[in-house]
Amino acid sequence: MKGWQGVLQGDVPLAAGLSSSAALEMATARAFAVAADLAWEPVPMAKLGQRAENRWVGVNCGIMDQLISAAGRAGHALLIDCRSLETQPVPFPPGIAVVVLDTATRRGLVDSAYNERRSQCEPQRVSSG
Repeated sequence: MKGWQGVLQGDVPLAAGLSSSAALEMATARAFAVAADLAWEPVPMAKLGQRAENRWVGVNCGIMDQLISAAGRAGHALLIDCRSLETQPVPFPPGIAVVVLDTATRRGLVDSAYNERRSQCEPQRVSSG
């Protein structure tokens, strides 16, 4: 039987809101796709990462974090249609600088009311009978 053993190191502050779990999911999926000589398909991979968050972690997150990690390009924003999951890279204007700051404000979706709020926004299913 074969397995995989790896080491992960990073310096992204925990719960900083930088989509680090989605980035890690997509980096891992990309590494396995390369190792297996599979074509990279951003949407199916993003859905797989979202499913892991929903079912294993317990966060009923959307698809945005995984999709930008799967389909993003350096020097571009990513326009995402969350209904069709179509994406379009949009180049940053010349001379623009993107700055990421650690404000030390931590967030945790698992321990927050996020799942409840998302449930409240979803269409209610009516049972027939």
